[in-house]
Amino acid sequence: MSELRRKLESDLEIMEEMAAKMDSYLSSDSLFWNMGPGLPALTLGGFLMRQYRLDGLSDMLSERNESRFLATARKVNGLLSERVVAFEQKAHQEIDSRIRQWQEYLRDRDWEESQKELKAHQKRYPTAVEARAMLHALTETLRTPPYQLDEQVPQRIEALDKRQRGQWQDGEFVWTEGMEPAYPKDGFWWLYGRFRTDGS
Repeated sequence: MSELRRKLESDLEIMEEMAAKMDSYLSSDSLFWNMGPGLPALTLGGFLMRQYRLDGLSDMLSERNESRFLATARKVNGLLSERVVAFEQKAHQEIDSRIRQWQEYLRDRDWEESQKELKAHQKRYPTAVEARAMLHALTETLRTPPYQLDEQVPQRIEALDKRQRGQWQDGEFVWTEGMEPAYPKDGFWWLYGRFRTDGS
């Protein structure tokens, strides 16, 4: 469980860093905002993915960290609701980028023929699937008033899900043990299992 707590504390620290720069980010032309060494790029999807995860696992946070999380989420969600047009535009730009990123990962598998290549592709999966998790967080937020989601987005994502399901074998959770309550299998099947290989 200590690994989970470390991961959640890291998520919280990254959220706070992102929150401090969010206003400037929304005003910029950048889609991926460099936050400095050792930190991921600031994107709306990166923030919302972590917010979703921490919200679903808030009972794992200390009282102090839960207060920090709630304050950070409140600050950013208030800002986003004041800047609806900027948020929608940047969120849809990121959706396009994440769909391409996820599509490329899925396409790469079609070109990998040896068992060694397939295993290397699967080893990258826990990191690569963050793009799919960000797509979920972005689309769920855009479905919430006052925002609006482009009606073509769910169809584009479903096409990729259909492609993956055809190659998928149900199995164990791919992220840190203990995160499962935030990601139930019926809604997040793509976090449970692996790509099939010949004979399996």
